[in-house]
Amino acid sequence: MKWLFAFILLMAKPYMPSEQTVSPDLFVEAYVSLAEPYAGQQVEYQVRFFDSVGATNPLYEAPSFEGFWRVEPDRISRTVEVRDNRQYSVTDIRTTLYPNVPGDIVIEPARVVVPETVFAAEQRFETPSLLVRARALPEGAPVGFSGAVGEVTLQAALDRQQVRIGEPITLRLSFTGNANVLVLPPPDLAALQSWRAYVQSRTATFETSVPGLIGQQEISIVLLPSQAGNYVLPVLSFSYFDPVAAIYRQLGTGEIPLEVLPSLGTVSDPDPVVLTGPPLREVDLSVGVASSNLSQYWIMWLIGPLILLLAGLWRWRSVITERWFGNKMRSSNHLSQSRLAIRAALRSPNSASDLQTTLHTYLASQYPLAQSDTLTDLTDFLSQGNLDTLMTSRLLSIVESLGYVQYAPFGSADKAEIRQLAQQLDAFLVDLDAALE
Repeated sequence: MKWLFAFILLMAKPYMPSEQTVSPDLFVEAYVSLAEPYAGQQVEYQVRFFDSVGATNPLYEAPSFEGFWRVEPDRISRTVEVRDNRQYSVTDIRTTLYPNVPGDIVIEPARVVVPETVFAAEQRFETPSLLVRARALPEGAPVGFSGAVGEVTLQAALDRQQVRIGEPITLRLSFTGNANVLVLPPPDLAALQSWRAYVQSRTATFETSVPGLIGQQEISIVLLPSQAGNYVLPVLSFSYFDPVAAIYRQLGTGEIPLEVLPSLGTVSDPDPVVLTGPPLREVDLSVGVASSNLSQYWIMWLIGPLILLLAGLWRWRSVITERWFGNKMRSSNHLSQSRLAIRAALRSPNSASDLQTTLHTYLASQYPLAQSDTLTDLTDFLSQGNLDTLMTSRLLSIVESLGYVQYAPFGSADKAEIRQLAQQLDAFLVDLDAALE
């Protein structure tokens, strides 16, 4: 019996509750959608802040994202999630990134700061650093490849299929996809050969999707036909890299038909016009002595006033020359200096900034009454009816393109794009100078 009692005592250990993991009130996590993307391929950086106590006004401090092209703005959403039998309010912050160059790129920690309150001290939460290994694109990139990596589609259309000589017509290009559509440059208008054409505008919009971001760039190109006839526009080509198939692909505008009609002022050869008048009468051409003396008399009276008039013109020649020709000479001089500055800008390491300065200097010389200190102010002044509509559209397009090239990440604007932009600026200044004469 005593053995039974001892066995019961041994088995009757005191009850000890099992240890349970206590879930924190607040914590933060970070992820990337692709750990080994291609250089230029879209990567989603995601930060998730978990809150089970209703933190007051948490502040998000994003990493610097050095080595990436970052597309603004961040996309923020809120959901509810249960972790370890505890309900959290989750703030989800997503940032779209594109690696600029191949190689290992470290994303520094992101931080969430919960400010101090009456009931709690300030709290700081930090994500771990993340490593992204950007792969180099394969060799064999086509000519004109600008670095777009992902999926891209292209739509091209004219605003109308029939136009008259001298009337502007707009070709609209629309790029859509998860590639960085901002790096797709305007087309090489040299393919349009004898067509007079220029880029009127470039706009970009972004649309959220799951799991990434869809971008759209629209480019408007104004065409001015100079000859009547039926035409097919030359194909404008673009290229991108497909990371799924790991190959380069081509996009093209296709053959777009256009009918150019004669201008309204063009008419067929008119019938010859016969001028009629009263019948001619015979005139006696013989001159008597009295008539000859009378002619000499009036000529002698006119010699004196003519001498006085010529003397006055000679005396005031400088004023007249300045008034009649001075503005034209000064305008021509400004144009020559501006065109030289454009050529010098192409050899400068800060080409876009120098081109902006050249445009600003020329406009300020031609419109001294604008009282505008910056290129933006001058552009706004001219857009308010101080320049015709077509020239205003060209000016706005050039200013927008200059800003895009100047503030684009290093290496994204190639020399061909800058050269094309310089040519557009040179042609614009020549046309504007001619219009101001």
